[in-house]
Amino acid sequence: MMPHKSVLLALEVLGIGISGPDTWAYRLLLWLRDSGVEVRVAVLLRANSDESAVVVRLLQEAAIPMAVRRISNMRADTQWFMEQARECLPGLFIAHGVPAALMAAGNLREVGIRSAMMVHSDDPYYYKLIDAFVLSGEKPAVDVVVTVSQFLKQKLEPLLHHRVSVENIHCGAPHAGVKSTWNHGDLHLLYVGRFCQFPKRVVDIAKAFCAACDEVPGVIATMVGDGPDRKQVEDVLQTTAGGDRVTLTGALLLPEVLAMMPAAHVIVLMSDFEGNPISLMEGMAAGLVPIVTYMPSGIPEHVFDGDTGYIVENRGAAFVAAVRRLRENPELWRTMSASALKHYTEHGSPEKVVEAWCRQIGQQPQPFILPNNLRFPVYSWWEFWVDGSMAKGSKRLRLMVQRAIWNGWESLPSNGQKFIRKVVKTILSYDGGSLQSAGKCKM
Repeated sequence: MMPHKSVLLALEVLGIGISGPDTWAYRLLLWLRDSGVEVRVAVLLRANSDESAVVVRLLQEAAIPMAVRRISNMRADTQWFMEQARECLPGLFIAHGVPAALMAAGNLREVGIRSAMMVHSDDPYYYKLIDAFVLSGEKPAVDVVVTVSQFLKQKLEPLLHHRVSVENIHCGAPHAGVKSTWNHGDLHLLYVGRFCQFPKRVVDIAKAFCAACDEVPGVIATMVGDGPDRKQVEDVLQTTAGGDRVTLTGALLLPEVLAMMPAAHVIVLMSDFEGNPISLMEGMAAGLVPIVTYMPSGIPEHVFDGDTGYIVENRGAAFVAAVRRLRENPELWRTMSASALKHYTEHGSPEKVVEAWCRQIGQQPQPFILPNNLRFPVYSWWEFWVDGSMAKGSKRLRLMVQRAIWNGWESLPSNGQKFIRKVVKTILSYDGGSLQSAGKCKM
C-alpha cells in the first residue's frame, strides 16, 4: 500500500485565458490525484481575472479541492497561503512562482512543510525570484527548485546547489487516444499557443505558414489560440499569398485542442524562448513531427534534428524547405512521426511526471498553529512583489507607488513589453542581481 502523500499547489491566475503554467498545474493535479496523491490548489486571482478564468473552471469541473482568493497585499496573501497549508497539512507545498506563496513557504519550513519553487522558462522573472527567495537571507524559502528542462537545471544547479537541491521534471503531456496518420492528401501544419509576437513570434509564424502553403503544393495550416496580436495575424493572412489556406480557430478548451491534434501532421514552434513547450509534447504524443527554431531550453532534449523533428535556422526559407521535405516524402514523415511518439513515451508521459514528483513529497507534518510573527523580508526596492503591507513610514508610500507602476506593466502591449525587456537586458544583462554578481549565469 502506498504511504499517504499530499500536495498543495499555489496558482496565480493572470487573466481569463489559460497559460502554459496554468495548463501544467491543472494536469499535474489530475495526474497526481489519479495516482492516489491527495491534492489541493490555492488560487490567487489577479485584478484582470475572475472565477470564470479557464483554469479555474477546469479545476472546478475536475472536482479538484480548491480555495480561491482575490489578490490583496503581500502580507495578507502570504498569511492566506499559510492558512491553506495549515488546513490540509501537505507533504509538499508547490509554491510555483507566486511571490506570496514563496513568502509563505519560507515560514512553513519552520513547521516542517517541504516546499518547491518552479522555473518554467529562461525569463528574467524567475531569476529575480531566485535572487529573493533562494539566494537571499540566512536560509532559502524552499527546499527544492524544480526546472522544466535539463538546460535550466544545468544553468542553475552550479549556482544553487549550496542552498537547495535542483531537480528537472518535464511538464509532460497526456496520452493521445488517436495517433496522427498520413498516406496522401494535404500535409497539415499546426500551431497552438498564445497569439503574441513576444515571445511566441506568432506574426512570423503566420507569415511562415503563408509561405509554406503558397510555395509547397498540398500544404494547409491551422493556428489555435488567441491573444493581443491576433489582429496582426489576421492582417497577414488576408494580405499574404497562401493565407487562404491557413485557418484560425480562436481559443479552444484543452480537450478540444487534444482532439484536433491527430488531424494534423506537423507541430510548429518558433518562439524567442520557451521552458519545456507543452504544445510540442502534446503534438509528439499524437505522432506529429515538430518543426522548430533552436531554443536552448526544452528543444535540444526533445527535438533531434532529422530524427524526432527538424530544427530550422530561420522562419523563412529554412522552414519552407523542411515542410517541403516532409510533403514530398510521406515515408520520411512516418519514420519521424514514430520517433517523435517513441521519445514522448519514454520521457514525457504522465507516468514519468508523477513518478518524479512523488519523489519530492515529504512526510505529512504535524498540526501546527500559525506563528504570531511571520518573516516578511523586504528585498531591494525594485522587487515587483514588495508592496506597502510589508513596510512602515515613508517606505510604505514608496512601495505603494512602486506597486502601482508594476501593475501598469500588465496593461502594456506585447511590443512595448518586448522593447522594455530588451532595454533592461542590454543595460543589466539581467539574470538576477545575485546570479549576475556571481559572474556565471548569462542570458
